Amino acid sequence: TSEGIESGGYTYVIFTSPGIATVTGSGDVDYLVVAGGGGGGTGTGGGGGAGGVRSGTITLNSPQNIIVGTGATAQNHGNAAFNGAPSQIGSLVFATGGGGGASGSPAEGPVNDAQPGGSGGGGMSYSTGSSPAGAPTVASPDGISPTVQGFPGGPTSVNGGGGGGGSGGAGGSNSPPTSTGIGG
Repeated sequence: TSEGIESGGYTYVIFTSPGIATVTGSGDVDYLVVAGGGGGGTGTGGGGGAGGVRSGTITLNSPQNIIVGTGATAQNHGNAAFNGAPSQIGSLVFATGGGGGASGSPAEGPVNDAQPGGSGGGGMSYSTGSSPAGAPTVASPDGISPTVQGFPGGPTSVNGGGGGGGSGGAGGSNSPPTSTGIGG
């Protein structure tokens, strides 16, 4: 679904679900593309990373398919958190979904590492096993400079999870034990 808003000589089109961007003739388009966020980890897991963010100006001279990525949900205990879905403007602009947070509890099932994404998922730790590192961000495959879409997830060194990375900063660390991991 798209919605056009006229203001100050500009037309703003907001896509909240998949659609087609069409221009008459050829035209420059300012864009802001945000992918879906990653799912949070279960147990003492880390936070999900924010969806990748891409912004800039491109020239459109043909209709382009718009894909709006959804956020991921947490999984059952012991299962890896999913990454968020990508958002894109045809093959021209691509924002990668956020990385899933590390998840699980070694006492009750496997430990799953944090996943890289537009912003990385946060790490986790537990007294009998851990995956403490936050995951990195990944470069956008669209080739538009800069290719950075977000920040890495936060690490942890105690019982609890690190924050997922955000578009404005790295995820927070859950260390010392009295602090909480926060996203960027």
